[in-house]
Amino acid sequence: MVQSYLPFPLGHTLESVAIYGVLVISVGGLITSRGIRIGVRDTGASIVIGVGATRVYIKDRLASDVATGWLVGSAQHAFLTR
Repeated sequence: MVQSYLPFPLGHTLESVAIYGVLVISVGGLITSRGIRIGVRDTGASIVIGVGATRVYIKDRLASDVATGWLVGSAQHAFLTR
């Protein structure tokens, strides 16, 4: 697949950080067991990493686009959840 336009930063990773970050915080706040909270957090992180890694693996986007999407999404998430 050859793209004529590659957006920077990658929206898939930015949105996955935002969506799964909010889900992890929302669900994690309802769970009293520390072990289950850690599992929820790790599952959310795995999904976010997987979304970006698959974009690079199938050569749909550059690794720098994915990394920037993660950084911008993390910064946005940190700002909005203060």
